[in-house]
Amino acid sequence: MPSSLTGVTDIEFVPAFDHREVVGRLQSAILGANRLRAAVAYWCVGTSELGASLVDRLSGDGFLCVDIHLPTDIDRLCQMKLAGANVYLYLLNPNPQPGELKSKVPPHLLHPKQLLFDYADEPAELWVGSHNWTARALTGINIEASLRVRLASESKLYSDAAGFLNAIRANCVPFDVTAVNYYKWLQQSDQEEEIWVVELRGIRSVLDAERKLTIFGKSDQDYHSLKIVDKNIVISLLDEPSGQEILYEAAIGDTGRSPRQRGVTLNARLYAAHDGSPRPQLQGPKVPDPPVVNAATSWATVDIVDELFGATYEIPPRERWITTADTGNDRAPQAFRNWFPNPSKPLVQRAVSRAEFEGAVSELKLGDRPSALLEAGGLRLLRKKVVRAKRRDGQTFSLRNKRRPEEGELS
Repeated sequence: MPSSLTGVTDIEFVPAFDHREVVGRLQSAILGANRLRAAVAYWCVGTSELGASLVDRLSGDGFLCVDIHLPTDIDRLCQMKLAGANVYLYLLNPNPQPGELKSKVPPHLLHPKQLLFDYADEPAELWVGSHNWTARALTGINIEASLRVRLASESKLYSDAAGFLNAIRANCVPFDVTAVNYYKWLQQSDQEEEIWVVELRGIRSVLDAERKLTIFGKSDQDYHSLKIVDKNIVISLLDEPSGQEILYEAAIGDTGRSPRQRGVTLNARLYAAHDGSPRPQLQGPKVPDPPVVNAATSWATVDIVDELFGATYEIPPRERWITTADTGNDRAPQAFRNWFPNPSKPLVQRAVSRAEFEGAVSELKLGDRPSALLEAGGLRLLRKKVVRAKRRDGQTFSLRNKRRPEEGELS
């Protein structure tokens, strides 16, 4: 049986304690190699730090596997994927045991720091150690240590290392550039805003022309959601001619309690109120019908700020990780289960699916009254939702950077 050392030509301990940065060594290895296969827990660097050759070495037969948990930088990985690198994410989570919930140590499961460089005319190079690809680790702020092994591609150690990396990749998922919000949500690094959305149906050209509407509420919740002047909300209009959802950034102009009891005289206007459907009908411009005014317990005038380009989503589930009896990766042998405070508890959790994260996004057909939506509160005047959209200037929509309506802004 061949020794694991057969084919090994050099073993080096890196770095020296007094010169702890390894950036130069890695840049040299990347530049000279024709392929890199790697698995690390945390990844926070990109091509601007280590050169454009990094993406090339991770393309083709090369690949990179990274754990999803912070401080892994999803945006950096997305940039590398878009540039052509083969990037994979490990989407499992430790199931906390008693006492571990108080721990401040970031959770992770994919923990090796293993790099395998292949060269055209030289022995391969294997790095195994403590270096994650973070600025602190690679530049020497942290105290880290790795073994750098020069070895022939025919050696047993090479085949063992390559086989281990391939097995890691088989337990990861390919990075999907359209799922960045989902990945950040799993990390809890991107807490998306919950925004009040008024969902209506009608004709967009009418709303575009009027730029203002009145919303009549029928509950205390309606009033409390709409009583703050200058508060920004979102109008979601299901345009009847096209069947498309049109989004508008809007701001509350003025509000009040029951217009009938306060003797308010209303002139012609666009308005909406509950009409028994998930999306109330936008009506007018005309003087509001007396039954609508008589049934209202509150009202709010809403000014259109501008059109938004994007979509609304149900609020993601609160739980990001699901405990199941068997994930296929709960591998602690029975003999070691008593190492854990609760040995009968599953040790690993799986990620909530992307479909569960985004919710069921489907356009409502006009006239439909799906019972599930009604039971979930579809007859509320406003619904808290996630809005992923951009403004006309390309800026990402956020209430943290709210805007007020300006005359002539919406054509």
